[in-house]
Amino acid sequence: MKYKRRISCAVLLFGAVLLAGGDRLPVQAADQAAIEAQAAAEAQAAAEAQAAAAAQAAAEAQAAAIAQAAAEVQAAVQARAEADARAAEAARVAAEAQAAASAQGTPEAQAAAETAAQTAAQTAAEAQAAAAAQAAAEAKLAAASAGTAQAPAQTISPEEQAERKKKQEEKEKKEEEQLKKDIASCIEEDAQDAILNGYLSLLNKDYILKDELDLELVSIGNGHRLEEQAAEAITALIKAAKKERMSINITSSYRTYAKQVSLFKNKIKRLEGEKYTHAEAVTEAAKVVAVPGTSEHQLGLTVDFLTGTYKRLDEGIRNTKEYRWIEEHAWEYGYIIRYPKGKSSITGIITEPWHLRYVGIPAAKLITEQGVCLEEFLGVAYDEQKDGISNGAGWVNTGR
Repeated sequence: MKYKRRISCAVLLFGAVLLAGGDRLPVQAADQAAIEAQAAAEAQAAAEAQAAAAAQAAAEAQAAAIAQAAAEVQAAVQARAEADARAAEAARVAAEAQAAASAQGTPEAQAAAETAAQTAAQTAAEAQAAAAAQAAAEAKLAAASAGTAQAPAQTISPEEQAERKKKQEEKEKKEEEQLKKDIASCIEEDAQDAILNGYLSLLNKDYILKDELDLELVSIGNGHRLEEQAAEAITALIKAAKKERMSINITSSYRTYAKQVSLFKNKIKRLEGEKYTHAEAVTEAAKVVAVPGTSEHQLGLTVDFLTGTYKRLDEGIRNTKEYRWIEEHAWEYGYIIRYPKGKSSITGIITEPWHLRYVGIPAAKLITEQGVCLEEFLGVAYDEQKDGISNGAGWVNTGR
């Protein structure tokens, strides 16, 4: 009996244990499974978030690559046009020098012809290099647009992304500060503020803008904008030419200060890629791209034009019927050929037969009749005169 009682007590005790705490083991197992499932879900969510962040970063990187490539293409197109213009001018000068050497037969004339020929060869090579650079830029843009720009090799943590962003911002800030110094180094120390005198405003390397102008611009189509009166005049000029069965197309108009900065910056980078030192690249860039603050395109009064059959900004445009018509009739619409042949020593700019500037009909008529450039007309071209129009023609602005 005692043995049976002990057995019964043991059984009862075991039963009590089961009743009291026997369910704890399966409950604990269920809790652990839930914890592990939650952890797995959180890990999956974190992985998905990281993948989404990486995809977003890749998309932003590709968008940035496309934007940069597009800017480089635009800069390359302009650089090629400028290089072609210089090459054409150098070829013309070389031909004239050779003709003079043949006519005169003197050693001096022959030496001058040889020098001109060397310059022509050099500028021709530069034009060829500019064409190759444009092709490379266009290929880069095509690759970026097709999504073939190299993607990140691995996912990047949010912390690393933030650190990279910070470093990139610091780099861009340093580049911006350096660019400001580069621009300042290309401006004459005694340069004055631009002469803002309505349609007779003067903007060049001696009279500069340091920021954007507050202008009221209107569209003339195809993304081009001008000051209202200048826009109406160029529209009328184009329509009049069309009636004469001639096609005049605007290829450049108002340009912001920021845009000019971008063009100048891209030219420097491109030259550095051609093994120029930074200082050399800045100097060379200033020769072919208007230094920010010195470009007439910032006034909203200037256009560059091409014809329906001639698509290059170079001396060859002089041989078109459209150019000859503009040369004769532009003043009737208030426009002048801003950088005429034979005036480079005064304007500081190579001859640009494609570059038109609005000055208003009265001034345009006088400038055309007198065969002078704007600097001469305003009286700021001689004896280092830098005092506005006080010693010049004394012309009173009749514009806005």
